[in-house]
Amino acid sequence: MMKEKLRIETYMKNRVTYLDLAKGIGIILVVLGHMENISSELRIWISSFHMPLFFVISGMLLALKGADKPIINDVKSGDEMKIFVVKTAKGLLVPYLWFSLIYIPIDIMNLFIHNVDTHTFIQNILDSLTFSGVSVMWFLPALFLAEIVAMFIISRARKYPLMIVFSLSLSVISYVIWTNIKLLYDAYSSIYFFATTLGFVRVFLRAITLNFHVVIGFLMYKLIEYAKDKWIKDNDNRVRGFDIAAGVILFAVNMGLCLKNGAVDNHFLTLNNLFLYYLCAFIGSMAIILICKGINSIPFIEYFGKNSLIIMATHLQCYILYAGILIAIAIDAYVTRAKSYVYMFNSVVFTMLIEVAIITVINRFFPFIIGKGSIKELFKK
Repeated sequence: MMKEKLRIETYMKNRVTYLDLAKGIGIILVVLGHMENISSELRIWISSFHMPLFFVISGMLLALKGADKPIINDVKSGDEMKIFVVKTAKGLLVPYLWFSLIYIPIDIMNLFIHNVDTHTFIQNILDSLTFSGVSVMWFLPALFLAEIVAMFIISRARKYPLMIVFSLSLSVISYVIWTNIKLLYDAYSSIYFFATTLGFVRVFLRAITLNFHVVIGFLMYKLIEYAKDKWIKDNDNRVRGFDIAAGVILFAVNMGLCLKNGAVDNHFLTLNNLFLYYLCAFIGSMAIILICKGINSIPFIEYFGKNSLIIMATHLQCYILYAGILIAIAIDAYVTRAKSYVYMFNSVVFTMLIEVAIITVINRFFPFIIGKGSIKELFKK
């Protein structure tokens, strides 16, 4: 336990700003990607990397925390792995459970106003219980399990090439298995038993498929740190300029490639061409990370990155995005010459402003919802 406490303290002291910035940009793209009337090209580009980005960053954070070293040195005891699982569950599964509970009264309201039918209402409850997740909630169990799978591979493979081979092999096999099961799922999705059972199977296959992004993130952070130690001594501004230039070039490449693959959906594991999917996910994620590394700091976007879990959980199912869109529509009624991108900008801006209030309330009064502290502390206050 002392090792874990020291590791966390070290991480907090050396928190990498550009990763918070990258998460902030990522969550803004998530919000933008959930708007219905954006162009198909923009949707394809966003979907090509915006969810893998969070998995890549989680892998980089694993490397930053040095979480692999004690496991590699002490595999037999399993104590470090247990600590890792418990800590990760507190940070991801506890919020999953709380937000899933919060969704229930919202679904009840929608049921009464005929916004959802009875079948959907019951299926949503079953999906919450089996960790399939309602709406965006699929992301938290997927990230939790993907990190566990990735850490298992990292601790066992030890050599970097083997990590890539094992992780990619598991990822491809899991995806192939699901593509065969999906036919059955699509045919019987209206039956509770089949939809719930196969959805539960997909929870694990999805996580195993996405574990590759976590492993790649882990290795990329190791590579960045190696380059910094071996080659980069001075000329920090020149290096930052190189990072931004490299990120912009990768963006241009990603834009060209992703249109060939079409829109992907990590939730339902609709990835189209696997080679293009992995390539676009990697290139797009690294483009964001390198640009953020070059810029280093934009405080208000970093704020969104640090609170990305709250935004992820509330913006869609809690109708925060809907409220932002309504405000943007109201503005458009007065600014009649506004272009579509002004409407999208306003929608995102007002959504994020509302999210600031939600974030403040949760962090100040209900931190246990996101796995910080306990509900007993609330009653003590």
